[in-house]
Amino acid sequence: FESLIAEELGLVFDKDDLVWSDAKELFITGGIRAGKSLRLAFKALMRALDPSIRLIWIVGPTYPQAHEEFRYIMEWGLRLGVVDPSSISLPKDGVRSLHLLTGCVIETRSGEHAERLASVAPDLIILCEPGQMSSDVYDACLGRLVQKRGSLYAGGTLDDNSLKPRWQWYEDLAVEWANNPEGSRERSFCLPTWSNRIEFPQG
Repeated sequence: FESLIAEELGLVFDKDDLVWSDAKELFITGGIRAGKSLRLAFKALMRALDPSIRLIWIVGPTYPQAHEEFRYIMEWGLRLGVVDPSSISLPKDGVRSLHLLTGCVIETRSGEHAERLASVAPDLIILCEPGQMSSDVYDACLGRLVQKRGSLYAGGTLDDNSLKPRWQWYEDLAVEWANNPEGSRERSFCLPTWSNRIEFPQG
C-alpha cells in the first residue's frame, strides 16, 4: 500500500530505503537536500492514514523550522484527497494544523520551551533539526509518547555551524544507533546529498 502511495506521489524509494523501517525511534542524518524532510513527512502521512492514529506533532527548534515537513504532508494529502481543505490553518508564526479525513490531526510545535510540550498525548512526534534542540525537548517528547506507546522520528544535519546552537545528544544517539540491526526499536541512518533521487535524478 505504501509503495503504491509513493508511486502515486512521484516519490522514488528503493526497496531497502530507510523510509520502510519499522523502528519506533528513527533518526535520519545526512547532507543538505538529502531528502530527510521528505522521508519524515512521507512516514508521517502514512501513519496518519491509519484510523487509530489521532494526533501527530511536528516539532522544530522554532515554528518556521517545522514548516517544510508540514508543507509536504499538506500538499500530498490534498493531492490524495485525504485532507479536509477547510481544516488547514497556516499562521506565519505559531501552530499550523490540518485534519485528515481519517480523523488524525497534524500540528506543528516549537521546541524553544520544552516545558510547553505538554497536556496531550500524540501518537507520533517528528523532530525537525533535533541537533538544534536540547535533550530536554527529546525527553519531553518521549514523555508525551508514553501513554500511547507512540513513535518518534527525527531528521537533521550534523553541521558544525557557529551561527546555530548545536547539541551533542543527537549526534551521540545517531552514532550509537547506526549499527543497530533491522528490527531494532532504535535505528539511525545517514543520507548523502546525492541519494535524493527527487532533487538529483541522475545521482
